[in-house]
Amino acid sequence: MSINPTPQLSEQGAAVLLLARIHQSFGHLPAAEFHVSSVYLGRLEITVHDDLDAFELWRTALGLDAPEEKHHGGTSWLAVSGRVEDAPVTLCGFAAREAVTAAARAAVTA
Repeated sequence: MSINPTPQLSEQGAAVLLLARIHQSFGHLPAAEFHVSSVYLGRLEITVHDDLDAFELWRTALGLDAPEEKHHGGTSWLAVSGRVEDAPVTLCGFAAREAVTAAARAAVTA
């Protein structure tokens, strides 16, 4: 049985560099939560809570496609994944179910 080596920081480089460029280019956007994944190496995860207008600003700025509507139990969110520069990116926006459904419909018709 072979054991995978522990991931190295260098494998997260594209996401870390993208985050630095986002900070410089999009400092005017609403604050969000950022996570550089060590599980999905090199992926930058951006999360917005309770503000789907902010989610849409981020989605547009990053050039990502229309989001998918997702629900699990009492939690609802919009999610979209894509590539920005050299890094895979996942953007999620959490909000009340009704707001998520309305925002998903609006994104599809836009």
